[in-house]
Amino acid sequence: MTHHAVIKGITAKIQFGLDCFCSNMKFSHNSSLHKMLENLQKLSSDMESDYFVFKTQVSFAIATDVSEIEPSSITEDLQLNPSRMTKKGDTWIGKRTGCIGMRPRTAWTLDSEWTVLEEETICHHIGYFKTILLPKFDILNRYKEDDRFDVFFLISIHTDDAGIWLDLSDDDLAFLNDFSNRIAISLIVTTDVRKS
Repeated sequence: MTHHAVIKGITAKIQFGLDCFCSNMKFSHNSSLHKMLENLQKLSSDMESDYFVFKTQVSFAIATDVSEIEPSSITEDLQLNPSRMTKKGDTWIGKRTGCIGMRPRTAWTLDSEWTVLEEETICHHIGYFKTILLPKFDILNRYKEDDRFDVFFLISIHTDDAGIWLDLSDDDLAFLNDFSNRIAISLIVTTDVRKS
């Protein structure tokens, strides 16, 4: 539960208690108890606009510079459909600039869904990948140990906070380490997280 939700709950309970108390005792609404309630309501209202939001996604990728390797061969090997795949040498057009570029490497990528939360966590994304990747450990370990491939996780975080704090368990860290050669983190600070 977020701090905002806790304060809203406390405010609602105090309001109910004060209404009952004041109606029984014929207290005026100018009492110090009502002032305290007004301050709590203001704090709750301020927090509604001031709490920080974290939009997160985790991607698992297998990439290679070897142009002869087709991304579809990775799909076949893993018996998993990727979220996207690209082939080295393919052209692409930038969404914002319209510039044309060429893919520098072949990549097979599996993404978790974007989530927007008020807490700094990626544990639900890691849990998603555990269910999918744990049964494929032997195959993925071959890719990880093959020098032609770069096997990695990309953690993407968009936030309206000035920074982040991630707390990962030993089990989650071990999983990320066992299934990849490296972990990349993309942090984007923006004023409108939900539109990013």
